[in-house]
Amino acid sequence: FAGDPLAGQVDPAPKEPAGEKEIQIAAVMSAAELAAGRDKLLAFARRKILVDDYRMDPAWMLAVMNKYGPMDWRHVNAHAIYWATLGLHRATGAELAELRPGVAQATASQIRTEDVNLQEITRLNTERTILGALKSLARTGQLVIQRRPDEHRRPGTYATLLNWAPDWRFIDSTHQEYVASGTALTNDPEQLGSEANTLRDGHANYLEDVVLQLFFARREDLAKHYLKVIRTRLKPPTDLHKTDTPLSVFVREKVASLGSTPKDLARTYWTGGLRAAYLALAHGDGKAFGQYRRFAWRSYLVYVADVAHAERLRPPPFPRIEANFLVNLLLRFHDLEGGRILIDGQDITGVTQKSLRTQIAMVTQDTSLLHRSV
Repeated sequence: FAGDPLAGQVDPAPKEPAGEKEIQIAAVMSAAELAAGRDKLLAFARRKILVDDYRMDPAWMLAVMNKYGPMDWRHVNAHAIYWATLGLHRATGAELAELRPGVAQATASQIRTEDVNLQEITRLNTERTILGALKSLARTGQLVIQRRPDEHRRPGTYATLLNWAPDWRFIDSTHQEYVASGTALTNDPEQLGSEANTLRDGHANYLEDVVLQLFFARREDLAKHYLKVIRTRLKPPTDLHKTDTPLSVFVREKVASLGSTPKDLARTYWTGGLRAAYLALAHGDGKAFGQYRRFAWRSYLVYVADVAHAERLRPPPFPRIEANFLVNLLLRFHDLEGGRILIDGQDITGVTQKSLRTQIAMVTQDTSLLHRSV
């Protein structure tokens, strides 16, 4: 009954046969004439679990989402933001709109511990975790949680697999937090590029990474927007921004300056690469599809090599990641009420690999659709 299709993951694990009681409950829960009452019951049950089991305040959860964005409450960084903001509110009386994690970040990095008391240090450290959590949500905010047969255990057992993808809805929230904090430090929103804004370089570095992520995901208009913010408002004194070079030139120079891709960016690159690949495929551009898909694969290999020392950090095989990506892509088209997946007005719920091959067998230019990943 999740309202967000991205939160309703497909679970292929077999279920036990329903008993008579479950069948009766299912009939009540699906009865159209009980829809209004069912919605009230679900709302009551959800609130009761949040308050009694998780000790969370639904009103504060909503306030946090209204300020920062649509949190997935299975994500650790959503809880980091919730508990940090609520703790600061209760301990200091500060309202949510008054919290400035960027200012706390700048202050904490410059003070000497002997100059302030323990309570002040704790407050600063708590507040600045909000900024780090927002950055993490932008990189990893979409969770993919699925159950798969566990071949390493006895037959019939299942393992829970966790993967994540960037949620770019939190990019602007993070950017606006930097802007608000820079304004508080300089007392002038037009002076974000001045030395009084001690967050300027960190803000610019963050947006440079954002530009790369958006460029490789073919969100070029948004990438150009943030590149313009860097050059016209932040004005960092670096060689990358001495001249007003086009976006593509900036990307080449920035990638060259990085050397190897950092592993936290590699994850966003392969997701962006897959998005760009299937966007190209939807437009019939098989060549671009292959190029972006290979880029996603190379980014995956960079990440795998970087975490080779830690087996627990190793992601699932790339074909499984690609399949999960497609599942989430299709869930965006999911009609929750009708149980359909509509693309261009066609219900593709019953489409299988076999039926797809049959339908496109005569379309030679679309042979890429025969790939097993699709």
